[in-house]
Amino acid sequence: MRAYRELPPGYRETERVNLQTDKKTALLLNGLGAAAAVLLFLAGHFLMMPFPEFLRGRIACDSVWEAIAPLVVMSAGSLVYIVLHELTHAAVMKACGGGHVRFGFTGLYAYAGSEEDYFDRGAYIAISLAPLVVWGVIFTALLLLAPRDWSWVIWLWQICNVSGAAGDIFVACRTARRPRTLLTRDTGVEMTSFDLVD
Repeated sequence: MRAYRELPPGYRETERVNLQTDKKTALLLNGLGAAAAVLLFLAGHFLMMPFPEFLRGRIACDSVWEAIAPLVVMSAGSLVYIVLHELTHAAVMKACGGGHVRFGFTGLYAYAGSEEDYFDRGAYIAISLAPLVVWGVIFTALLLLAPRDWSWVIWLWQICNVSGAAGDIFVACRTARRPRTLLTRDTGVEMTSFDLVD
């Protein structure tokens, strides 16, 4: 797994995906993310404490802070998670030999990208899936260790993790089906694939 600062000789562009301009793909990914969120919410409802019971528990608390603390922590944690998700992408980019990583927010999603690096197939799959895997393991561990009253807070973070990774899963699956010689440049808003010319 490695990054190249310059496109090696013999490569040409084979595909370009821009989720800002490709509305059909963007809608598909948002739909898949929403469907994953609904399914995970239902799974949490049936496998853990039912969500209405969690809310009733908040209402029955002795103090206002005790009642709203999990919701405040969940909201603040979700914002922090978005930053950590992108930092995880960036850390794997750097680990694969990438240079300067740019961060941004398009209004629809946050991103980490690089305009100067071409990542090989293995590196790009690892970069794409790293936040889903790393934070999936962390949130699962927290879920097993946390008090029952906090289970929904952590489960909602896990829902954000999985549903928010719809685009990452999409590009990883597309990349996995491509030749081993594939290189990808991902600026955060646009992914461009390059392969050897026959």
